[in-house]
Amino acid sequence: MTHIPHSLPLSIRLIQYCVYTGFLLLSYPALAEYSATSNPVPHLSGTLEVSVATGTIEADVTVGNLPRVQDYTFQLNSGLNLHNIRSGDLAATYHYRRTALPERFHESLSYWLPGSDSNSKYLPQALHWNYTGKYPVIDALENPAAFDWKGNIAFNGGTLRADGMQTAWFPQLYDKDSDKLFYEVTYDLKISCNDCRAIFVNGSHPVLGTQAHLISKDPVEPLLLLGDFSFSEQAGNVLINSPLSPADAERVLTRLTAIKQKMAKLLGWQSDSGLTFLSTTPVSKANAWMWVSIPSIVSVDHDDDLLAGLLSEDLEKRISYSQFAAHELAHVFIGERRQFNSDFGFILSESLAEYLASLVVSDLFAETSMDEITQKKLQRAARSPLHSLREISESGGELNNDTVRYQQAPAIWLLLDKNLSRAVMLNWVERLLTQQTKLTDYAFASEQLRASIGDELLADAILHQYFEGTGYSTNNPSKEMREANATSAKALESR
Repeated sequence: MTHIPHSLPLSIRLIQYCVYTGFLLLSYPALAEYSATSNPVPHLSGTLEVSVATGTIEADVTVGNLPRVQDYTFQLNSGLNLHNIRSGDLAATYHYRRTALPERFHESLSYWLPGSDSNSKYLPQALHWNYTGKYPVIDALENPAAFDWKGNIAFNGGTLRADGMQTAWFPQLYDKDSDKLFYEVTYDLKISCNDCRAIFVNGSHPVLGTQAHLISKDPVEPLLLLGDFSFSEQAGNVLINSPLSPADAERVLTRLTAIKQKMAKLLGWQSDSGLTFLSTTPVSKANAWMWVSIPSIVSVDHDDDLLAGLLSEDLEKRISYSQFAAHELAHVFIGERRQFNSDFGFILSESLAEYLASLVVSDLFAETSMDEITQKKLQRAARSPLHSLREISESGGELNNDTVRYQQAPAIWLLLDKNLSRAVMLNWVERLLTQQTKLTDYAFASEQLRASIGDELLADAILHQYFEGTGYSTNNPSKEMREANATSAKALESR
C-alpha cells in the first residue's frame, strides 16, 4: 500500500511510498495479517443500511464459523456505537468488555466476552452484532479534512469508502497469541442505500441500484464503495468510477497486463485474480495513495486516476508510475500466497513488493538499470540514520518507518540479487510466501534465507553483512566486504 502527499513534488511523491500521515504510521502494521492455515474462515452475514448523504451506517450482522481462539478480541471501528452482542441464534444477549489497544490498533476498539473466571474469555461459534455510526460528510474542496488515510471510513459527499481491513467496519476476530487478524471472510450481505446509484463490495461485481444482495464464497477483504459511481468491464477487468476515457483505460490495462505478465514470469506462477480498478477521491486536499485489497487496486486522488501516469509522455514519469503500479501488482501476487504478520512482517510485505517491482521495471525499460535503482534507494536511505535490520526488528516498531520499508530493505534485497544470486533471492521469496510459520518475523526471514543459500558458512557471512550490519550502504565497499562478495560468488559458482 502506498501513500503520496500532494504537498511534495511529483518525483518525491512517487518515491516516498508513505503509508499515511505521520502519527498514524503504526496503525497498518498493527493490523497483523495472517498466513493461510487450516483455521476456519469467518463468515459475515446480515444487513447493512447506509446513507451517503448523512454519513450513517446501521449494521445488523452475524460473524460465524469462528476459529477456536483462546486469547482474542474483536476489532470494531471506534466510530461505531454498539447496541448489543447476541448469540448467533439471538437467544442470548452477552455482557462484553471493551478496551483500546493503541499499540496495535488505532482505528478500532477491542471487544471480548468474559469467561467463567477473570482470566478466561468465552467465544461461541457465532456472534450477532448490532451497531450504528454517524460520520462527517466532507467536501474536500469547500471544507476539507486535515488528512485522509486508508483506515478512514470516508464519506466524501458522493460515496462511502471503507477498506475491509484497517477500518474494521465489521467485527474482526484477532488472535492475540499468534498475532492473526481474521479480516478476510466469506460473506452474504444485504445492503440498502437509498441515496446510492451503485453498490460495490470487494469480491463481488458492482451492482446498479439502491439495494444489493451480495455473496462471496471465497475469502476476501470486504472493501466497500457505495454511492454515486459508474463502472465498466474491459478484458476481464472491472473499472469502477474511473476518470479515464475508454481508449485510455484500454491503454492502461494493456500496460498493466505487460507488468503482470513480467511479474508472473519472474515468480513462476500466474495470479489467479481478475482485477478490479477502483478510483475515488479523498476527504482531504493533500493526500493521495493506492492500496491493494485483492482482487481490487484502489486509487484515491483528486487530480486523476494515479494509473494514468502509465501513459505519460515524460519517460521519467512513466517509469516512476510503472514502478508504482508494479509495486501494487506485486502485492496481488504476494497476497495470494501469504499475508504477513508481526512488525518485521510489515517490512517484508512492502519491501518484497518494492524489490519485485524494481526487477520488473528494470526489465521493461532499457533506460533504467538495477544498479541505478539500487543506488538511488541507498542514497535516500542514507538521508536518515541507518540501523541494521536486526536492530530494527528489536526496536518494537520504533525504527520501522517508510524509509526502511521502501528504500533500505528493498536496496538490501537488490544488492543480494546482484551479489548473491537472483535464483537464491527468488527462492527466498518463494519460501517466505509458502513455508508454514506462526510469525513472519526477523527470525523467520533469516531462517528462510539461510535455507535458500544452502551453505552455512556463506549464510553466516551474508546475514552478518546484510542483516546485522549497514556497511553495504557505502558506495566504496571495504576490503572485507569485497572479499565477502567474492567468496559468495565463488561459493555459488561451485554449487
